[in-house]
Amino acid sequence: MDFITSIKKNKAIYKIGHGLNVFRNRLSVIPYSFKYIFADRKRKLYINDKHSSEKFLIFQRIDFTGLMTHMLTVMGWIKYAQENGFTLIVDTSQGENKYRENNGENTWELFYKQPMIEDVVDQAYIDYVTKNKNFSYAHEYTRYGLTYVRHVPRWLTRAFKPQILFPKANDCVRDEQAQLYWEKIYKDFIKTKPEITQYIEDEYESIIKPNGRVLGVLVRGSGYRKGKPFNHHIQPEISELIDKINEYKENYGWDYIYLATEEEQYEQQLKTLYPGKILTNKRVYDEKESERHGHQAGLEYLSSMYLLSRCNMLIAGLCGGSQAAILMNQHKYEKMHVYDIGLYK
Repeated sequence: MDFITSIKKNKAIYKIGHGLNVFRNRLSVIPYSFKYIFADRKRKLYINDKHSSEKFLIFQRIDFTGLMTHMLTVMGWIKYAQENGFTLIVDTSQGENKYRENNGENTWELFYKQPMIEDVVDQAYIDYVTKNKNFSYAHEYTRYGLTYVRHVPRWLTRAFKPQILFPKANDCVRDEQAQLYWEKIYKDFIKTKPEITQYIEDEYESIIKPNGRVLGVLVRGSGYRKGKPFNHHIQPEISELIDKINEYKENYGWDYIYLATEEEQYEQQLKTLYPGKILTNKRVYDEKESERHGHQAGLEYLSSMYLLSRCNMLIAGLCGGSQAAILMNQHKYEKMHVYDIGLYK
């Protein structure tokens, strides 16, 4: 057992270390907050500017999480912006994250278009907005699996009371009206970049489309299961998923299984049980971390969730990936079984 693994197994030490990391991230936000707060002194509002009546909300997330979780978070901010008359700007160029290879890149724009504007958002654009527009600033951080948001108006030095904007898990599984609402948010505002769309459509055409009735199965990795991250959804055992796969075969019928997972061992296990029936996309598994590259890893993950959303049926544990796939599917699954069995404590 290496040192990092031993630390993670000691939850008390791990939480202390994680808390210190969160504290560091929150400190890193302070300069940006003060920058925007005191920008009022230099602001010039141009009456003839076509955007002069708009209110911009600049959203930055310092501790970038998984790509699907981040997409869901942005959807929450889209809802907030709509309800409060803002035009949302997504800026993920601050802090560190695993999906970009060059510092300063806006990670969101490596995969998605801006949800409410046509512009490309870089530091020059942010500087322009903060100097010339009516804007507010928002940032977000995660602590022990709980996501908090702070909306910092330009004239206020203290943040509003933290609130959770993230679509609730039940919104995607049990609440029909909420699911329809978030599906519309996704359809109207979440658009992949043209080159990303081409990549995932090519995978769909070669992997899912030619293979009849496909059952999508999402299996979280053993690292997630053994680590049991605090306040994250408990995942079903692989044996439970296999029983459900067999039940779906008997009751509803399927020709192939599309498998979305981080670990090669689960692919090999299911290939042994269902020879010639397992479909996967191009990917580098977690066990081969040294071969994973930031943008490519994100692209493989995004495409895998998209392919999961294009299957006829779904079996999955509740997590950011399954929530995203359900919303991307737009109410087209014939059958769906999502394990909602509580949270890790």
